[in-house]
Amino acid sequence: MGMLTARLTACKQKLVSLRSHLRRKSPYTTTFLFQVRILTAREWMIFIGNRNAIAFKVIYNIGFAVLLGFFFVNLQANSYSTFLRGGALFTALLLSTLTSQSEIPKAVTGRLVMYKHKSLALYRPAALSIAQTLVDLPFAT
Repeated sequence: MGMLTARLTACKQKLVSLRSHLRRKSPYTTTFLFQVRILTAREWMIFIGNRNAIAFKVIYNIGFAVLLGFFFVNLQANSYSTFLRGGALFTALLLSTLTSQSEIPKAVTGRLVMYKHKSLALYRPAALSIAQTLVDLPFAT
């Protein structure tokens, strides 16, 4: 019990020291960077909790990279291969944007929770957006 109390007092002292960096009329209790740091940790825990999705993303990205790599193997340096290179790059962009569409339901379903947290002044919506981007960046195609 004593260790928990010590951690709580340390957190309170940290919040008080961060509060001095805020505007006087700000409803938030922490700075923007601290919010991004905390939300990134939370988003990372949520992301790690779904191990099947992580495995699928890694396998998909590796397979996609190998498939697109085969498009560029043994292409000649002439005008005919220029058309093939453009087609391969277009395919890469098209499939990358289509896989990015899978993030939309996650963003839409969490929107009501985000509005509630914003009304309670828990964190800024921009901090949540940056945190989600930072967590998804290593696994993005």
